[in-house]
Amino acid sequence: MTRGFAVVQVLGVIALAIMTAWIATTKSMHFPMALRGQHWVCDMGQGQVWYPTTMDADTDAWYSSALRAAREPSLYLASLDAEATHVEAVRFTWLRSFHDPVVVRVDQTADGVMRLTATQMYVGLPRQGRAYRRVSKALSVEESAAFHKLLATGGLAEALPISCEDVIDGAEWIIERSGPGQYAYWNRRSPDSGPVHEVGLMMLKLTGWSVEPVY
Repeated sequence: MTRGFAVVQVLGVIALAIMTAWIATTKSMHFPMALRGQHWVCDMGQGQVWYPTTMDADTDAWYSSALRAAREPSLYLASLDAEATHVEAVRFTWLRSFHDPVVVRVDQTADGVMRLTATQMYVGLPRQGRAYRRVSKALSVEESAAFHKLLATGGLAEALPISCEDVIDGAEWIIERSGPGQYAYWNRRSPDSGPVHEVGLMMLKLTGWSVEPVY
């Protein structure tokens, strides 16, 4: 074996290892694996019991794909980063069955400024990585205060990550909240009330967009 061939072979092995690590990371880069181990008991009535997990592999792949399409960072990984620039981040991911997906994120930095970043994607294109509308702006003092108040008093922190309601179709309402060493996740399907619904609605309103229908 010549030296040149050996070098090429070593480089090939390194490249393969990097590619394998990248694939493993991007397959589940947005959510902690621990969510797959959270099991719940749902009494559906008439003797029927459902044992869902907070998240399964297919749901992880679906949601992560939508977030990558919107060029959204992983709030979970950010919570593990001691050098992260934001103090806290809240993200609403709205995946509607028949209308454009929307992702809205509010970041609070160390200087107290709250900045909104929102992306609305073409129907059917989250898997192709194209976003067609995006806005980034600082929230006003009044908007920031109202958002803080809702997070503090709206009951989100006390809500369970998932609901036992059996909704066949509609929209996924996903809220994530991240800070240094802290990450929380909530998911509902087409809620018409409750803290996930209220936080999602406020975040949509903060974009200034018309995003009807809301379901």
